[in-house]
Amino acid sequence: MRLLAVLTLVWVNAAGQPRPLRNTSRPTATHEISILRLEIQDLKPAHGGPSYFTAKRAPFRGQAEVVEASLYGQESIGWVRFELLDEQNRVLGAVPAARTGFAVDADGYILKLDVPHVPFRVRVVGADLGGRGFSNTYKRLFVPMEGTPAAPIPPEMLSMLHAGDIRMARAGISGATYEPLTSANGNPIGLKIRFTVRFDAAGYYDVTPHVWPMYTEYRWRGEIGMHALSIGSRMFEVNVDYPLEFDMIPDYMIRRPDGNFCQQPIARIALFEEIMSSRMPVKYGVAVSSLDFSSETEPIEPARAWLEGFRREGATQCR
Repeated sequence: MRLLAVLTLVWVNAAGQPRPLRNTSRPTATHEISILRLEIQDLKPAHGGPSYFTAKRAPFRGQAEVVEASLYGQESIGWVRFELLDEQNRVLGAVPAARTGFAVDADGYILKLDVPHVPFRVRVVGADLGGRGFSNTYKRLFVPMEGTPAAPIPPEMLSMLHAGDIRMARAGISGATYEPLTSANGNPIGLKIRFTVRFDAAGYYDVTPHVWPMYTEYRWRGEIGMHALSIGSRMFEVNVDYPLEFDMIPDYMIRRPDGNFCQQPIARIALFEEIMSSRMPVKYGVAVSSLDFSSETEPIEPARAWLEGFRREGATQCR
């Protein structure tokens, strides 16, 4: 126990000042940016009103069809355009489209296909954030058939769609740091993550970081996670610097309404105790997927230090 106390004191004193988190995310190569999914949609009755569902059929010749698409490598895209091609790869026309999410990694799109009378494929063309071009054609050859969609495309959906280049609203993290999270009594109980975020399009974004221990013993990985004491989902204005901070604690602890903490039941107690008996410092991964940010800390105090910190705070078993 004395060794753990010494290690904890060393960490709190030496790392009490914020330490930088450097983004190690790597952009997707342009040749990999591609269409993952293209699914024709049918408007059908549903609980709460009509809704679109995937249709297991060919597109109707000469009709306007709604299609859902998702892209691979979205976080690296600067702009993108959808096109129709015939079997000889000749361009038949542009495909009106719109993104279905604001986040950097939101890869969903809604398309309006003006179905031609000949077999066709769908292609994406565009450029990545560095201006490097890409072009990738979806593998499926669509063969139109006779028929009529169950309902016309709603005007409000049509008003969202754009037949040209879709330029991505970018976001960025700067000044990312981590430091010990200590209680009012000075007990270590987790990590404090800080960063400044800026968006070039207003919208509702979730910027809560995902933090997890990177144990050297692979059997321990996934057993203990971290959760934030506050959630970073909110509206953000355009071109405003937002300094944010998140207090991250182990997920086996929760904060009660009275502000005190309690320990939740442990599913695999033997493995938990094995982790807690280790004296090895631990690295932590830090990611904000919606902002294409990924990093990791230096090795810090053993996992048990935080459990002991909560116990010194008077944390008991949750009831």
